[in-house]
Parts: sequence; structure tokens; C-alpha cells
Amino acid sequence: MTEPIYMCSLCGENTTPDPTGFVRNWVIFSHMLPFVSVLFATWCVFEKMEILKKRIYSVFLLEVGIIYCAVASMPELASHIYTMNWNLCYDTIESDGILLFYIFLSAGFSAITISLRKAGLPLIRCPSGCWDAVTLLVDWALIVLSLGISFVYSTFGKDKCIILVSFTHYSHTHLSFGYIIESNSALTIKLHSL
Repeated sequence: MTEPIYMCSLCGENTTPDPTGFVRNWVIFSHMLPFVSVLFATWCVFEKMEILKKRIYSVFLLEVGIIYCAVASMPELASHIYTMNWNLCYDTIESDGILLFYIFLSAGFSAITISLRKAGLPLIRCPSGCWDAVTLLVDWALIVLSLGISFVYSTFGKDKCIILVSFTHYSHTHLSFGYIIESNSALTIKLHSL
């Protein structure tokens, strides 16, 4: 068997050896989990389709985002297999598989974030207030940043791309939670007023 490729500039000389036994199997299992979780998420969406159509911007974008997040796991898994390296430092290897992982994951998060917006609130609109202007600006900024990942990767390198990907994923997560909380708050207020 060939030795794993250790091209880790992040960890330097302290590169941890490839995990073995249970830990290696757990890491491989965790990379397969997105495929299973997509089936569960798709089932949940179809079970609550009528409710979601009334509450969120786009059920279609929600499904596209969920599927893209699973698709993102494929090139990452392939990169691990290609380099025969299952430790955390493999991310520093120059690989187009990592770029595909970044692109699909960011596109998936963008689609999910946009889909969770309030139903009937168009993406292209005149803002109705200060908070609406901020969320509109952030929505478009995240779309542009997500689309710019391959440009940043090819122009400025992987290190800058990792910063961009981390920032967009962090922003998507917080914005999505905000949309969910806002949507649930409106529903709670309606239920209490009945």
C-alpha cells in the first residue's frame, strides 16, 4: 500500500498521522452522512410542503440547497481517498476537489439562506425600512461572495479562499437562523392573536 500524501503547510512538522481503526472508520462514516441526511431532509420537506409554501420564499431553493450540500461531500470524500489522508490537515493540499467542495457547499448554503426568507418577499425589491435594506444587502453580498469562490481560489490561492468560504458559511448560518426565528415569531404572534 502507498503512503498517504502529507503536503500540510498548516500543521507543518506537527502533522498528525492518518487515523486508523475506529477513528478512521468514524471519519469515513461522517463523510457519508450527508447523503443519508439529505434523504431525511427531503422527506421532511415533502411532509411539510404545504406549510413551507406559505412560510418560506422558495421550497425549490431549499431542496436545491440541501442537495448541493450533499453533492459537496462527494469531491471532499474523493479528495480524502485520492490523497489517502483522513486527517484534518489534508485541506491544505492543492486539489480541484477541494474547490468543488467549496463551490457546492457555498452554493447550497446560499440557496438555503435565500429559500428561508419570508414568503412573498422578492429578492429584487425596494427596501421597506432600515432592517430590510440591511438584509437585502447581505443577501446579495452573500450571493456574490459565494459565486466568487472559484475566482478567489484561482487568483489569490487557497488560503484566501478558505477565509472567504469560512466568512460566507458563518454569515449564511447566522442569517438563516435569523430568518427562521423571524418566521417563527410572526407565526407565534398570529397564533396568540387568535
